[in-house]
Amino acid sequence: MSWTPTESQARVLDADTDLLVVGRPGTGKTTVALAKAAGFVERNLKPHQQVLFISFSNAAVQRIQASARLGLPRSVRTRIQILTFHGLCYQFLRAHARRAGIPSPFSLLPPEAEKIIRVTEKDGAEAEFARIEREEGRVRFDRFGPLTLEILTRHPVLRRAYTDAHPLIVVDEYQDTDDVQDELAELLGR
Repeated sequence: MSWTPTESQARVLDADTDLLVVGRPGTGKTTVALAKAAGFVERNLKPHQQVLFISFSNAAVQRIQASARLGLPRSVRTRIQILTFHGLCYQFLRAHARRAGIPSPFSLLPPEAEKIIRVTEKDGAEAEFARIEREEGRVRFDRFGPLTLEILTRHPVLRRAYTDAHPLIVVDEYQDTDDVQDELAELLGR
């Protein structure tokens, strides 16, 4: 990246500990995070590892990917996995759904189907969602995070393998995370 960090940005880049970077919009937080990830790739990553760079929205992920394409060599970019929380959980569940009692491969329960079930089942909607998830392998979008968290909590060997494969986790737009996403970041960051 051809960019000169400010003094405070340089301190973030040089730090060797967990960080929470706070700043107003436009102060370069994401640029610094991407530079930090790139530096980690170049200095610390083993061949089987990747940096996990998570953001809240598809728009943010696209912006980060565009910045990475412009500023980082391909050899570094391929070692940084840039995803939304939901994308991360979707990938994880594709590989490990059976550990949550969900048939594999699972599919997304379309929002239209969810609305119909909420109207037709009323008080029994949650039980119907659980049945559909368990028997048909159709999962609501908002269940990706809790299911991933459940699997990682119940299977510490799998969690350790995943955290070993991603020794640096960057959470962009952290203020937008919900409780499940916060817990997931905490669990993966151990």
